[in-house]
Amino acid sequence: MIPVGLAVAASAMSDALVDVAVRAARLTQSEAPAPSEILVVIDDPSHRIVATLAAGCKADIPCEIAIAITAAPGRTVSVEYPAAFHVSESEGVSFPVARETMRRGKLVPSFDRLSGSIEPTIDHGQIIHVLLTPAATAPHRVNGRLRFATCDAVTCKVESVELHLLLRS
Repeated sequence: MIPVGLAVAASAMSDALVDVAVRAARLTQSEAPAPSEILVVIDDPSHRIVATLAAGCKADIPCEIAIAITAAPGRTVSVEYPAAFHVSESEGVSFPVARETMRRGKLVPSFDRLSGSIEPTIDHGQIIHVLLTPAATAPHRVNGRLRFATCDAVTCKVESVELHLLLRS
């Protein structure tokens, strides 16, 4: 049998812990980062592409578009094939860290392994980080071609997907 004084003290400690946990949960919720804005989702039999704009993207402040490439079950996104996102047209944004490459006779901003923009994921996919700076308030446009390869146990398939991204944030 637990003495009455000890039971009251344990109950008070329990109430205090609950109170601390509730306050911590509220604090965490209020300080949690805003969710990213989904710009585009493309589902294909061999892959899935999701492009998101980082929360809080504002004029004259660098921010990021993350382009996540995930292979379908039984496939992987090839790490040997040089995945890249080549900007073909943009409006109202600059790309401060892009590597310029020659595409169809003109220099365009490119994000690839050589520019340090590719990150492998644990699910055999890749994320391409497109760093940009909006020039003024929204909307802004970024169009480009995403190139990568998906592989099964026997063959690899080179993929080329045109992305049209409208940034409203």
